[in-house]
Amino acid sequence: MNESIARLAASIVDLHKRAVREYTPIVTAILRSRSRDTWNIEHTLDGLLDFCGHAPVVRLFRELCRHYYLINPVATAGYVHAYREMWDSEPRSLKSKRNARAKASHRNRSKAAAPKPAVRAKQRQRGK
Repeated sequence: MNESIARLAASIVDLHKRAVREYTPIVTAILRSRSRDTWNIEHTLDGLLDFCGHAPVVRLFRELCRHYYLINPVATAGYVHAYREMWDSEPRSLKSKRNARAKASHRNRSKAAAPKPAVRAKQRQRGK
């Protein structure tokens, strides 16, 4: 059982490496030629999306999205959304809570750092 899982994991790693080898020249050609061929770009993004669990593929996906955004921002946003739906590991509800905590923490730090109105008035009186 453990052996078969190890073989499966190794084959997935090999598949990811192959995806990088196959897609790198395609993405590089699109970027170097400044291609505006939407079918080719979208076809490539679709293929990359399947392998975005591997960091080098994510880098290719992002580079191509940045290029495509200048051509079709709406379609690019759709690909970014699809990426988030497929590959973001944190559920949206947890992200919302984390973001709310971060904003509240930032607000609290801002309030603590700002002098109170009475303190500001005293500071103005001393300055005169």
